[in-house]
Amino acid sequence: MLFGSLQGTAQSWPTTMITDTPAGTLIKNAYGSSHGYSNDYYYNAVEKRVDGSAVDMVDAGDYFYIKNPISQTVTNSWLKGAKHKSGVDGVPDTIVCDLPQLMQIDNFDDAYYAQALELSYYGGFTASAQKQVKFTWDGTSLVKLDQSVILGLADQDLAYDVMGDDSIVVHTLADVPTALPEGATTQDCAFRYRGASGGTVLTRAKLARVGDELFVGGVVPKQDLWIKGTIKDDKVTFLPQYMGVDTTSAVHKYFEPAKVDSLASDYGLYTLTAQFAPQLVFDFDASTSQLSTSGDFLVNIGNKVPSTLYYFPESQFAPYASGEVSLPAPEIVEGTAYSTSTGKGSLKFNLVPLDANGNDLDPNLFYYRAYVDGNPYTFTTDVYTKLKQDMTYIPYSFDDWQDLRCYNNSHTTYFRTPFTCVGVQAVYKSGDVESVSEIAWWPQAPSGVDGIVNGHDTPLSVTYTDLSGRQLSQQPSSGVCIMTAHYADGSTVTTKVVK
Repeated sequence: MLFGSLQGTAQSWPTTMITDTPAGTLIKNAYGSSHGYSNDYYYNAVEKRVDGSAVDMVDAGDYFYIKNPISQTVTNSWLKGAKHKSGVDGVPDTIVCDLPQLMQIDNFDDAYYAQALELSYYGGFTASAQKQVKFTWDGTSLVKLDQSVILGLADQDLAYDVMGDDSIVVHTLADVPTALPEGATTQDCAFRYRGASGGTVLTRAKLARVGDELFVGGVVPKQDLWIKGTIKDDKVTFLPQYMGVDTTSAVHKYFEPAKVDSLASDYGLYTLTAQFAPQLVFDFDASTSQLSTSGDFLVNIGNKVPSTLYYFPESQFAPYASGEVSLPAPEIVEGTAYSTSTGKGSLKFNLVPLDANGNDLDPNLFYYRAYVDGNPYTFTTDVYTKLKQDMTYIPYSFDDWQDLRCYNNSHTTYFRTPFTCVGVQAVYKSGDVESVSEIAWWPQAPSGVDGIVNGHDTPLSVTYTDLSGRQLSQQPSSGVCIMTAHYADGSTVTTKVVK
């Protein structure tokens, strides 16, 4: 959103808003709960309940300020109220907010105001005759008065995205986010969980063991948030706990073990029905620091009702392999010979970040290296124009959207140089140790060079036939043929070769 002054002259509508934190006593990241409404596609007011919003407040003596006062959106602006002190111990002060107040200017220069609204007879919103909303403040809790008046956010005509709260309760929060102890040693790890469509989602996280406690971080992408479990024998038990504030959406995040009753999809939008559980227990292998569970957990907005930011069923954590590892060769899927008409040939192969024993490899340390006619190959910027620098080691997830393509474990590499055969090799760089696999070749290994061809060792012989099955004396210089490689174990691999 763009914030600032609105250059307008509409009568009785304010043209400035408060975006800087006012001077006074700052009450940061208080915990808000609300009941309210927002309009749907047909401009009907639909009931909304929000729990766990993160609200900043400033007590400035004669005035009181509330940041993001409407729970269903983040305006990053402040609502101002006059504070009327009760002067009586045990009796809260009253905060009176005169309305409207300018709260937001969007990217189209449309202005949205905090307004006093009511539900209309026809099921939508209408302006209230009252021009104030009132709260009580006792030093720890802010409570909105008069639920017949909605503190709403809308444009002057109540035309677009109208929303508001008739009930608001905000209280200071004593919960402290789980934090990684200072000096703790962390391990990067693979983090797997079952996806909404049933497949496995693979991402990364961090583990740290401190005595009989195990810390897990990184389950929320790009945020340094942690959860803590207790180790006992071969189990790790995680209890509900506070993770911290999501500053973008202004909500409090909690780790909540859960029992998920249903997960329904409606045109790609998932609706989760769940109940909180008292704990989540993982199986734990102390020798490898791997842990797994058949249970579920949520990263939840607030801690009173299930309101899911992230849902993680059947989670597994496994530290990445380090040092020297044994790597399987990439699996070649298919290739096309170099064509003078197109100026390129290609090799499609699968590269999976697992070592030969099935241990996870850190994708950030995993590469492949290409070979042309038996020699290591460098992709140079003068030939491969999408590259910003010459590359010999290609990162596992690298994609230049032209010649070096990647989709998950599937890679397609285009060679813009004539070749008889091409190869690919997996490389893992862990610290100062570089591990490499055998080279997988296509359509066959260079003469006198060992390696893997379509998942096998070098074949005993190679024969060629045309599409009708007639034997050819050699691979043709152009067109399509069938190449059959014959191996020592009696097996054969057949590949279509296009030139």
